[in-house]
Amino acid sequence: MQKCKNCGAELKPGVKFCTKCGTPIEANQDLESASQNISSKATVEKIKKHSLNYFSWYKDSIINPSEVNYDNKYFGLVSFLINAILVAWSVYIIGHRAISDALRVANEYASVLGGTNSDVINMPNGLSLYLKLFFVSFLYFAVFLVVGFLCKKYLIDNNVKIFDYANQLASFSNSMIILEIIMVLVIFVAMPSNIANLDSFSDWSLVKFLIVLLVLMSNIWLVSYVASIIVDKGKMKLDRIYVAVITLILNSAVLYFIFKLMYDSLASQYSSLGWGAFKGVLG
Repeated sequence: MQKCKNCGAELKPGVKFCTKCGTPIEANQDLESASQNISSKATVEKIKKHSLNYFSWYKDSIINPSEVNYDNKYFGLVSFLINAILVAWSVYIIGHRAISDALRVANEYASVLGGTNSDVINMPNGLSLYLKLFFVSFLYFAVFLVVGFLCKKYLIDNNVKIFDYANQLASFSNSMIILEIIMVLVIFVAMPSNIANLDSFSDWSLVKFLIVLLVLMSNIWLVSYVASIIVDKGKMKLDRIYVAVITLILNSAVLYFIFKLMYDSLASQYSSLGWGAFKGVLG
């Protein structure tokens, strides 16, 4: 039941005034609307404040990446989310254009070999493709974060917290975001719509430039990851170098296991597109 915004008394349906304090119902509605507007403005201001604080933290991490600021425990996770969004978007632009060409060829292929178009249509594209790429990208960073944190906690410092470790790793590697933004812009603007026609000098120069960006990002990430393990004042159970090696090995094993499962699932799902049709032709 609706209540008076002035005194809190319950209002009967159809009444125009509060029977307890006499406040008009329209005034109640105005008070409710004003309260909602204030709440919305407060939420917007809060978001603006957190955004400005994050960019200030990010700028400081670019200038002095080794001087980690732990004031806000979520900023490191925000950086990893931004990394996942940008990496997924750069791969999506290439993948979307490649799959568009592949769908056309696959339709022709399926028709010649007696397959069905349903397998081709079910290939991910558009929003579905981006969400899958984002999930894979986010999973990649999440594995590094969790494995690094667990190894550091149980082999170096029991007092380390996952949010502090996330801030440290993100602070060391935040320069990757700048390179990822450059990569997204270059791919979006300069990558030809038909990837199969990469034959000109400028096209291959673009590919080489992207490879250089990828190598730089890989090196930054690897150095940052190792540094997040060995740069610590905690009492060691093992030498930090050994902990870093163990962490990298465990991380590679976990990623291999996860992506192998994903690959096997995709291979099983889309095997009928080519092999099934080929077997049908052979009878």
